Amino acid sequence: MDTGEMIASYEGGVRIQTEDEVESAKKYFEEKKPVGEKFGRINSLYEKRGMFIWNIHSSARLLFPEIKPASLTRLMFLSTYLGYDGYLVDGKKKPIQKKDLQDYLEIHRNDFSRFWRDIEPSRLIYEKDNKLYLDENMFMKGKLPKDKIKGLSENEQYITRIYIKGVRQLYHTATTPSHTTLSYIFRILPYVNKEYNVCCFNPLETDKSKIQIMSLGDFADVIGYDRTHISRLSKLMFEPTFKIDECLKNAMRYVSTNGFNKECLSMFINPCVYYAGTHWSEVEILGCF
Repeated sequence: MDTGEMIASYEGGVRIQTEDEVESAKKYFEEKKPVGEKFGRINSLYEKRGMFIWNIHSSARLLFPEIKPASLTRLMFLSTYLGYDGYLVDGKKKPIQKKDLQDYLEIHRNDFSRFWRDIEPSRLIYEKDNKLYLDENMFMKGKLPKDKIKGLSENEQYITRIYIKGVRQLYHTATTPSHTTLSYIFRILPYVNKEYNVCCFNPLETDKSKIQIMSLGDFADVIGYDRTHISRLSKLMFEPTFKIDECLKNAMRYVSTNGFNKECLSMFINPCVYYAGTHWSEVEILGCF
């Protein structure tokens, strides 16, 4: 646009991306550019947090809106089996085949059939040469090539680390009916601040005082959830737990900004599930993890 502003659409409305937000996006990728061996060392830098795969996404847009909620949860779980060559592998690095997916997902045959019918047209996961590949434009594992980083920057796409252990633990703790609720944690990923892991409307902002916090009410609007059932949503969202190093963790925690008004709750995602930044300790303190 001539004004230097861009429109970012989302379920429940349209918001304007200002010049400052555009500059934040540019700054984000300037910091992520591979200077010397900086980017090549990122795997070893974060290895103490566990292995991860990359999710590639746009900013402030719902993740994979073309697939159903339960399918999204199952896709994110399967993505933790991504190998370095782009296809799913088991613990022995052997290709996982479609006939084995139902067992991995731990769901009924009918649920698996619905999952595959839903996700197949999207090509987010597809069969080729008896292997199951994930869309390389959305998921990768290992060091990101320089040309890939450059391409992401030019297309205003961003990266988040999806932690294998955290996501698997979370999935195995969940029941099949709760896969829909669990999907909201993944669906909102592009709205989660890259450094502080709080749901917001300007996820590239690094100054805490300038972050436009998303309330639980805003969250409901964005994911298309009826605000009149906000109490049920708050109960559902803050219940999922998982074990990390034998400690029970919440997948999402809230901070109240207006007493007990549920619509005003601020929401933090546990960085053991996914995280793009470097301020681990601060996120854990802010979100009370």
